[in-house]
Amino acid sequence: MRKALAWVAALCVSVLLAGWACAQAPDTLAQIPELTVTTYDVSGHSIDAIRQSIETAPARPRDPKDGPMDASASWQYRWQWPEDGHGRCDLSRVEVTFSATVMLPRLVSSPPPAVLQLWASYIAGLREHEAGHLSFARSRKAEIIAVIKSSNCATANAAANRVLDKIRAHDRQFDRETDHGRASNLAFP
Repeated sequence: MRKALAWVAALCVSVLLAGWACAQAPDTLAQIPELTVTTYDVSGHSIDAIRQSIETAPARPRDPKDGPMDASASWQYRWQWPEDGHGRCDLSRVEVTFSATVMLPRLVSSPPPAVLQLWASYIAGLREHEAGHLSFARSRKAEIIAVIKSSNCATANAAANRVLDKIRAHDRQFDRETDHGRASNLAFP
């Protein structure tokens, strides 16, 4: 799927450069509600110049364990519940919210079409990889609600945090398995 998406994105850039209309492949990242996408600027007219710009960008994201990354995704869950009118919590009315942020590089120069095509393919791949993290995290919302509702007032937070720990473990495993996306040829250059 990732290679097909990257190919379609690259083809789309080529078609746009030729002046024709282009139907884009579905963008999994764009389908995630509660998402904020931020960018950091990079520039260059060659592949090597753009790579150097990414490497030296002051706002480039950094993973606490793995160091600098070209892109990053983070997510957060919050939950709350009202009291039942007698000073006790009412877990049956728990409200759980999810939010996420992705940081991606943004090319602010106008390189030649061949370089732009590679860039578009790379960005499509980055978006797909980060969507993999966030789609899984967001899909756990029902599980968080269920564990809170099946807990008591003293154990609800700990139960929900155990689900968050499972999501974090999945994120780490996903990056190990994909080498942060590089295992699927996700690299520029």
